[in-house]
Amino acid sequence: MTEEHEIEYTPAFIRQLELLWGEGFLSPGGPEEVDEIVRGLNLADKHVLDVGIGAAGPAMQLVEAHDAGHITGIDVEEPVLQRAAGRITERGFADRISTKLVMPGPLPFDDNSFDVVFSKDSVIHIPDKPAFYSECRRVLKSGGWLAVSDWFGSESPITDEMQRYIDGPLDFKMAPITHSRAVLEACNFENVEVNDRNAWFVTQIERELEWIDREGYDLIASEQGKEVADVFNTRTRLRYTVASQGQLRPGHLRGQKPKDTAA
Repeated sequence: MTEEHEIEYTPAFIRQLELLWGEGFLSPGGPEEVDEIVRGLNLADKHVLDVGIGAAGPAMQLVEAHDAGHITGIDVEEPVLQRAAGRITERGFADRISTKLVMPGPLPFDDNSFDVVFSKDSVIHIPDKPAFYSECRRVLKSGGWLAVSDWFGSESPITDEMQRYIDGPLDFKMAPITHSRAVLEACNFENVEVNDRNAWFVTQIERELEWIDREGYDLIASEQGKEVADVFNTRTRLRYTVASQGQLRPGHLRGQKPKDTAA
């Protein structure tokens, strides 16, 4: 069953995120983090499904640095896809990357359609993780790989700061990272790997705060107003607090569909 989706990534918000994380990227780490998500996987000439293509930075990195054959990028928000399509055309990747607007729910693809399912930090918006990963397994070819990054919570009680972060403008659905292996194995993935990126994330936000103090705040204020810059500054500092507490824990998940499995 599909559901209605309210637009969260407006053009103005997309602009803020790209200022912070680089053109084409709506989450931290840039091309280097994309490389880390797919480290050791052979993407040459492979058909990749990019779930939550965002502003297309990750997809273009998979083509440019990893020689992915073709990427089908999906998203639930039209403003994001418009930004992605513009970037793809500007960079000359229109023959290697296609985009598709989808509704939340089952993936609109046949069984055994993709060699790799990739996602960079979009799964955080998906409430039913087991249903999503089961769909990923379904659309993967025999022996295909799932390689995603996601943001997770902690098994510790939620702090006041984390509750404020969750109550922010985006719709986050987070489970403890320690549950991830069991979820993927329950979806019949093999060779499951879970990589906790919390320590890296804390140092990443420290650099983000330096940028905000140096020029970012003034830049956003000049483009979108002081009130917007204040909110952006406050949210980034709150993100640093909850990451330092271990309450917000980015991580990488990987699993393989068993070989000789049709569905």
